[in-house]
Amino acid sequence: AALGGLGVLSKLMSFISFVYVTFLRPGKSLKKLGSWGVVTGATDGIGKAVALELAKKGLNVVLVSRTASKLQDAKAEIE
Repeated sequence: AALGGLGVLSKLMSFISFVYVTFLRPGKSLKKLGSWGVVTGATDGIGKAVALELAKKGLNVVLVSRTASKLQDAKAEIE
């Protein structure tokens, strides 16, 4: 019975650790890695969202895109 209890306790601790690491732990400071971020695909979807978040955190952002007109629109939105 003691071994079963230890097994359950071990699984419970693993689950609690997973929840903390995945959902509760504070984010890392990107500033200590440098003051610039390069984002490819920065005019739509995930790339645009990442570029906006980096800019909100105070990083200088280099936007890379295949379409110049979309790039100008994304630049205007981020500034």
